[in-house]
Amino acid sequence: MVTRFFSKALIGLVSLTLSLFSSYKGIDVNFENFAYQVKSSKVYFSANLTKPFTKDAEDIFKSGAKIKLFFNLEIYKGDKKIIKKKYLHSVRFDPMKQIFLFYKSEENKYYEIRDFEKLVSEISFFEYTANYDDVKGNIDFKLTANLNKIRISLLEREYNLMSLWNWSKPYFEKNIEVKENEI
Repeated sequence: MVTRFFSKALIGLVSLTLSLFSSYKGIDVNFENFAYQVKSSKVYFSANLTKPFTKDAEDIFKSGAKIKLFFNLEIYKGDKKIIKKKYLHSVRFDPMKQIFLFYKSEENKYYEIRDFEKLVSEISFFEYTANYDDVKGNIDFKLTANLNKIRISLLEREYNLMSLWNWSKPYFEKNIEVKENEI
């Protein structure tokens, strides 16, 4: 009885989500607030995505599908790629607890978040720590982001979440001279 109720409720939520998803107008997403700081023997890089999800996207996050946001980092010295990393930020909604379970691969840590706006702030923030000796001097810092496809098993349909971003990967590139005395 309870299982049947939750199953019907989930199908209703998924149907509502998909109707919103099909009429959703994508947004242009970029990186902003890029910063780096040299402290001791480390260099701390950070950036965040500009409003990557509107309030309308909350229903997609609550659909039960696992939402994945990937950050792809490349750092070059001249033509040589010295760092290549891929980080995952993922979210799954727990309807029983009414919380978002948020995972950051760079910390290998899970967080429970109740507020959608707080979740958007957390999921869109990127940070990376490098050893100073690896990145000192002139470097090219390149960062992209992309979303996954989700499969709604109850409806046997797959949706590419990049449509939320008008099918465009946010891209950031900056040439930096990393020096010890930078603050």
